Amino acid sequence: SLNRPVALKMTLGRTRAGRKELIRFLAEAEVAAAVAHPNVVRVYDYGEHDGHPFMALEFVPGGTLAEALVTGEFASPRAAAGLVRAVAA
Repeated sequence: SLNRPVALKMTLGRTRAGRKELIRFLAEAEVAAAVAHPNVVRVYDYGEHDGHPFMALEFVPGGTLAEALVTGEFASPRAAAGLVRAVAA
């Protein structure tokens, strides 16, 4: 509704999430939303659509981390170590 691109994270499965999954997903959203760090995407919103919870996250363009570790900017051991260092900080 704010006219900006976001990444959506949702629970897996075609059936509605159970109570346990809803509580776990909400807890993850709350913890992630409490983190303010330049190397961590921001959580913009949490909601539920037709029994499926979702998080609207800051959109980061580019490929996936898995792709970057294999063929991209973090493919070398030294670059991967630098990434781990940044994440740990």
